[in-house]
Amino acid sequence: MLRSVLKPFFARQQIRDRNDHPTYRTSPLSLDLADRRSPLRAGDVAPDGPVRLGADASRTRLFDLFRGPHLTVLTFSAQHADVAAHATRGLADHLRVCTVIAPGRRPVTGATVLIDTEGRIRRAYGARDSTLIVVRPDGYVGLIAHHPADHTLRDYLAQARLHPLPAAPHASASR
Repeated sequence: MLRSVLKPFFARQQIRDRNDHPTYRTSPLSLDLADRRSPLRAGDVAPDGPVRLGADASRTRLFDLFRGPHLTVLTFSAQHADVAAHATRGLADHLRVCTVIAPGRRPVTGATVLIDTEGRIRRAYGARDSTLIVVRPDGYVGLIAHHPADHTLRDYLAQARLHPLPAAPHASASR
């Protein structure tokens, strides 16, 4: 009897909460520099969406690019792609830098180009041309900044204790 009374209540509760994921907005690995109107906050699950890889125009999904033990940096302009490439120099084993562009825009050199064919990525992330996003290996947004300073990414990586590895000593120096 009790089950027949409680079951509809829990079923409604489950439907309402079905898409809920835990958030890590207060984590030390979450840095939110977005404005309050942003649909996405640092510590939220990173949205997925279809994209085309710029080099060969093959279709893929963002989640496929996020897969692996690396951070993924998403930029939405050539200026921030250059800043991200400079800030992540020496961290190629730990980071992947991708620039999201609209169809018909000129591709950016030096970064993986993702073509947002349907505009879903830009909408889901609430991105502007100056937006910078870091997606952690667990698929959560670590950093979101709509107007980042040149040092924002470098500071976040230092906060996450991710530093470039020192250059290996030359073999001839030990002889």
